[in-house]
Amino acid sequence: MKSEPRPVGENEAFANGQVKFVRMALFVFVSAFLYLSPVWAEEWRPDLLSWNEVEGEGLDVATYWDTEYVSDHLTYSLPLAMDQEWNLIQQGYRMALGSLSSKRFLNYHQVKLVTDLNESVKFRFSLIEQSDFDHQFSSYFLELAFRLNEYWSWSLFGSPSSHKSEDDVGVALDFSPVGPFKARIFYQAVDFSRNQRNEKADRFVRQPAAYGVLAEQDLGSGWLVKGAWRQEKPMRWKIPEEDRLYDFSRSHWQLKLERLGHEYMDIFMHAHLTKKYESQGSLSAYQISEQAWTDRGGVRWEGQFHAYRLHLGFSYEDRRLKTSTGEVKARDHSPYVWTYLPINNQHWLWAGYEVTYHKGEGPKALRSSLDQNEAYEHRLNWVWEWKPRRSLYLRLLATFDLDHFSKSDAWEGGAGQFMAEF
Repeated sequence: MKSEPRPVGENEAFANGQVKFVRMALFVFVSAFLYLSPVWAEEWRPDLLSWNEVEGEGLDVATYWDTEYVSDHLTYSLPLAMDQEWNLIQQGYRMALGSLSSKRFLNYHQVKLVTDLNESVKFRFSLIEQSDFDHQFSSYFLELAFRLNEYWSWSLFGSPSSHKSEDDVGVALDFSPVGPFKARIFYQAVDFSRNQRNEKADRFVRQPAAYGVLAEQDLGSGWLVKGAWRQEKPMRWKIPEEDRLYDFSRSHWQLKLERLGHEYMDIFMHAHLTKKYESQGSLSAYQISEQAWTDRGGVRWEGQFHAYRLHLGFSYEDRRLKTSTGEVKARDHSPYVWTYLPINNQHWLWAGYEVTYHKGEGPKALRSSLDQNEAYEHRLNWVWEWKPRRSLYLRLLATFDLDHFSKSDAWEGGAGQFMAEF
């Protein structure tokens, strides 16, 4: 009998940088329990996200980490103040399509619906579809929440699919007294019936599963803190048709600090950290030959000054990919500013400027051909916005490269964004 292969250096690589890892984990984990608001926000809930087949088609690469990637992503993202509107509604739809001039960059669709079936049972529906160079998934989630008493409730949630091998199911326990604090612990079985009800020959040697914690606290005076942690257990997937073994595990943390409804300025701060391990090799030899460790972390801060119709922000992203052939690092610092002027009571014109300082390191063979060791990117952004009421808007964005403003390639692309509350 062949024994299960153990990737060479896996434990040693995970132990590398252990002090920084533990410090960050403790900081976010403790923050999640001590702080965080009484509205769950579907788009950041890690209990609604899971590994999928598309993610397992290959190992992470850094060939798209060029000098413009983070700048593009920031340009096509909503201001955090507008993103908060989605958090506050119970049911609605929103989408983004960008860049309009490329095959794919940052596209997503989201639908959410929350309703009370009776005094003690709540139903939630969430559809999340996203495609960019970091994530590509499409799934919907159903949840039934049963209140046990004034403090506790439990939930059964899942993601049914047209193929039973891709079904997910989970259970959660919620502590949500009448007050500013709430917390949730959850467990999720991913593709739980693949080995029994799969139309193909692939099987799990180690079944994927995830568990984690969410917590929220309203601190008063408009301050909200939210924290989340998700741990995806080490899994092993064998695909006979491709003579392939695939291993995967991942940890994810999020922390949000927001001040809303202030007379002068609203404040938003979002931080995230993801640590991911993948490996693959030959199934017939039952041996791992390739490994990849990916770390992604970042912080985004934004202040909205009401009196001056001004948004000031700063984004920092740090990405690292380590493989058996080398290590790639990318760091991006991006200060930005937005201002907006009313055309009438329904139409607005936004103008924005952002500059990104990019620093890349690593073997050229593992990096994008457009990547540079050090580079600056300057953007001028324009948005026309139709917003007849709160939680209903249509935004059309155009962005220009100021580094090539006098040339024919000054046009960087465009995006469309829409949201409606039902």
